[in-house]
Amino acid sequence: MSATINKVTRGADTAVAVVDALTFTYDSGHDAAGERIDVDQHKMILTLDTPIWIDDDEYVLVALSINKAGDTGVFELLGAFANVTLRL
Repeated sequence: MSATINKVTRGADTAVAVVDALTFTYDSGHDAAGERIDVDQHKMILTLDTPIWIDDDEYVLVALSINKAGDTGVFELLGAFANVTLRL
């Protein structure tokens, strides 16, 4: 399993949205691929390397890539949340 974090800026009136990949680090319990595939319940924390401000025409997407080749188990995502700082 691996993660990707993208910041998407919406395009104005038929313009294409701009996607920027954001750099991040996994927490110490998931920084190696073998730790992320361990069969158990996990709380994986992704931390942006550089904090960002999100404007009203931007959003952030986190994608998980899960390869279950040869596995008959089930992947369940029980929840997700983001820690943010509100700027007024």
